[in-house]
Amino acid sequence: MVYLRAGWSLGNVPDRYIHAGAGGDQLVGRTLCRLPLHNQDFATLCPHFTYQGLQLLKEYGWNKLLTDYDCYPFSFKRVIPYLLASILYHEDFLKKMLPSGHPLWSTNLFANTERNVINVFRKQIVSGVSRCDETHMTATGIPGHLSLLRTIIELKEEVHRLGQQSIERHHQLNEELNKHFQDVPKVLKDLLLENFDINGVQQLTKCEVISLINETMQRNHDRLVDAISQSNIQSINHAVSTTTIVRDNDEAMVSTSVIHNWGGRDRYVPQNFVLFTGSAKLLWKLWLFGNNAINVGPYKQIKTNVQYRNDLPPDGNGRSQKQSLDKIAVVMQRLEALASTTTAECITVDNADAIFEVVYTDLLKECYDPNHIPSRPHDIACTTLGKRWLQAQKRRRLTAQSE
Repeated sequence: MVYLRAGWSLGNVPDRYIHAGAGGDQLVGRTLCRLPLHNQDFATLCPHFTYQGLQLLKEYGWNKLLTDYDCYPFSFKRVIPYLLASILYHEDFLKKMLPSGHPLWSTNLFANTERNVINVFRKQIVSGVSRCDETHMTATGIPGHLSLLRTIIELKEEVHRLGQQSIERHHQLNEELNKHFQDVPKVLKDLLLENFDINGVQQLTKCEVISLINETMQRNHDRLVDAISQSNIQSINHAVSTTTIVRDNDEAMVSTSVIHNWGGRDRYVPQNFVLFTGSAKLLWKLWLFGNNAINVGPYKQIKTNVQYRNDLPPDGNGRSQKQSLDKIAVVMQRLEALASTTTAECITVDNADAIFEVVYTDLLKECYDPNHIPSRPHDIACTTLGKRWLQAQKRRRLTAQSE
C-alpha cells in the first residue's frame, strides 16, 4: 500500500483495511523458530514435561542435574524445565551436530547422570500441535486460517479413520462368514453321530488326518520354543552373574569405562576425544568418576597411567592435549589433597559438589591474593587455575629461599 501519493495523505484509510491482532509477539517468535508459516506445524508446541515428570525432577533434585542450580535467580528457574526438556528431546540431533568434546557433554546432566535416569525423564516429555491434552498447554500467536486448516485436517483424518474401520469390519465379516461355512460340514457330522448309531470301525477322513498332523506339529513347536526360552534365560543369568561391579564406600556403581579400539590397538579414550578444560567444578567429577556420555572412565587414570596419557589424541586444531592435562592435574591433585585434610568422608557422586565448594575456596586463596579473587570464580578455566597455582607456588618458594 502506498501511504503518500503526490503529497496527499491517506488519512484514516489504512485503519479500514489493516487491523492489529492479538498474539503478535508469539507470531514473531514462532516465525523466528523457522516453523512453517503456511502449515499446521506452525502451531507446534515446545517440548515440555508432564506434571508427573516435574514431580519426578523435584524428587530427584535439580542440583544433581544442573550445577549451582540454587544460585540461579527465580525468574530463570521458571525457564529451566523447558530448557531441560528441549535439550533431552533433541538429544539425538545435538549428538549429530555437536562434537564429542563440546562442553555440553561434560555437564552433570550427561557426564555424571546414569543413562536409565535420563531415559525416565525423557519419557515424561510431551509436545504436540495446537494443544496438549495432558498438560493443557495451548499454542498462541496462530493465524486464523491455520486454526481453520487444523480443523479441516482433523475432519479429514476422522473421515479416513472411519473409512478404515468400515473396510476392516467388511473384511472381518467376510472371514466370519467363510469360517461359518467351513464349520457347517463338521456341525452336520456331529449332528448325525449324535442322532444315529454307527457300528464298526470308523474310517478317518482326510480332514481328520490333517488335523492330527497339525496338532502334533504344534506340540513339537511349543516344546522347541520352551527349550529355546530356557536356554536364553540361563545365558542371561550367566551374563548378569559375570557383570563387573565397582564399589566405592559401600555404594554400587556400574563402571561405564569401555575400551576404545583405534590406531590398531585398544585405548582408554575414543579417537575424537577432546579434553574438557573449562569449569573446575565440572572437571572435579570428570576427574573422579569419568564421563558416562562418551564412555570414558575417571580422567585421573589418564594422568597416572603413562599408556593412557599417550593415548590422548590431538585436539581439533592438531595440538597436543598433554600440556592441558598437566595443568588440570595440578588443580585436581591439589583439590584432592585439600579434601583429604578437610574431611574424612569418602568422595562419592552425591557429596562431591559439597566437598568441592569447601576446598575450592582454599585453592583460590592459594592462587590469588585474598582481596583480588575474581567475582565469578566458577567461570575460571581449570587450565588457567593450574597455571596460576604453579606461578604462586614458584613465588612462595623464591620468597622462602630469600628469607
